[in-house]
Amino acid sequence: MDPASTAAFPLVAAALVVERLWATSEQEGTLRAWETSWWTLLLAAVGSALLVAEPVLRVAEGLPFLWGTLAVAAALLIGRYRGQSLVEQANSRLRRRGKAAEKTRD
Repeated sequence: MDPASTAAFPLVAAALVVERLWATSEQEGTLRAWETSWWTLLLAAVGSALLVAEPVLRVAEGLPFLWGTLAVAAALLIGRYRGQSLVEQANSRLRRRGKAAEKTRD
């Protein structure tokens, strides 16, 4: 992996933080928006440091599809993608089953 290909990562992360800050402040309030932004910046800094670490670069060159797989797995587990997270889906199923069980009791 060429270090020049990771040069845009901080700029992309900053743009995403500004976008999420704006949307989150309208939906959940300013304090929550700033909290989310600081966590995002912290994770972006850690990710940026990892992207240029020599062991990570060696693994990326040897197993290029591993990173895409890990990114998808992380998105599913964390639930930060724009779709419904797996945890939310499981919770809604449990709620529906509970409501169905209550109706059969009545």
